[in-house]
Amino acid sequence: MSKCILEEVELERCFATIPMQLMLGRLEVVKSIAIEMQSESKWKQMRELAMSNGRLDMAEDCLNHVMDLSELLPLYSSLEEAEGISKFVFLASCRKN
Repeated sequence: MSKCILEEVELERCFATIPMQLMLGRLEVVKSIAIEMQSESKWKQMRELAMSNGRLDMAEDCLNHVMDLSELLPLYSSLEEAEGISKFVFLASCRKN
């Protein structure tokens, strides 16, 4: 097997540990895995796991990473976070241009 394939397999194994890492509060481990994988689908999976574990801060990071504005607005609205909504407006206007 090539080195790249082996690294990808290892990253997949690491990603499979994310639910446990989240439960243990090892957010930096989870984030580093997602950054290494550079996969939008992995970031979205991580967002789902973060939401289900009540880690809204991590969910926000994931959504910002993939620029998922359709999910960011409901998150900021439900949190009644004025700063987040302002950030959303800025991101949406940048994306439009």
